[in-house]
Amino acid sequence: MNQIKILILISLFSTATIFGQSSSYSDDDWETYVDWEWEWDQHPFMEISYGFGDVKHKKFSSEFSKIGLVELKLGFLNQDQQYEDYIVKFRGSYFFVSNLSTDLKSGKSTAAIPTDMWRFGFGRAGGYGYKFSDVAILPYWQGAFVWSRLNPEDPFTLPAEDVKILDRYRDNFRFGTSNEAGIRLEFANFISINGGFETSVVFPRHVFWKHAGSFAIETIGHGMIDYFVNEIIDSTPEAAPIVNFLLHNGLSYAFYSLKRDNMNWPFQTETPLTYETVKLGMTFTF
Repeated sequence: MNQIKILILISLFSTATIFGQSSSYSDDDWETYVDWEWEWDQHPFMEISYGFGDVKHKKFSSEFSKIGLVELKLGFLNQDQQYEDYIVKFRGSYFFVSNLSTDLKSGKSTAAIPTDMWRFGFGRAGGYGYKFSDVAILPYWQGAFVWSRLNPEDPFTLPAEDVKILDRYRDNFRFGTSNEAGIRLEFANFISINGGFETSVVFPRHVFWKHAGSFAIETIGHGMIDYFVNEIIDSTPEAAPIVNFLLHNGLSYAFYSLKRDNMNWPFQTETPLTYETVKLGMTFTF
């Protein structure tokens, strides 16, 4: 049963990407594009990132220590010229693994709870950008499915309610989602410097159908934004990268804010664990 749910979830994620990006394609391109297959014809890339951030839970009365992050992404990316010579569309697929730990952050607080979390997952990224000769400025939006294993420490006696919350996560892989807003500064089509802000929701348990419903609502919102941006591309292409960046990431953050109380908003569900991380990285495209 769990395997069937995972397959359905992957199908939903694929549909989200197709629906969210298909408006930029002509009817002639449609049959090719729906054959998703992780777009293996793209250029492979490797990204290494470091970050720092906060762990939060709205019903947790104690305080978590701040965390550092190290992350490796492996995936495929391509760029297409769009309308004006200096406007490009880019999209990609990736797998990632990362560690978010108090040990990776200097200046630990002795009054807060240290944590260590390993996670892995897969996602999609994309957007529109500006390209001038060998330099490109690429604002992006990305989303991912994530499996996380949290190992919190108990340095002192915690309130009983806090212990119950930690026990929902301790030593088990938990499903969740993440979104990231950022900008890539690319040089010579090979190397880029990235800066981003990631929000991540870790579910204490996976309520499949409520999550599927919440995900579908968010997906429809992103699809409507893609349709709107596609109209902007036709009339004012130089505005498309900024509008696309602001609308997609604004919608993602709005949903994240609502999920901090109900993990599968708008459905009544549990309060999740959340991470907010600032990331700096370097990407090598081959």
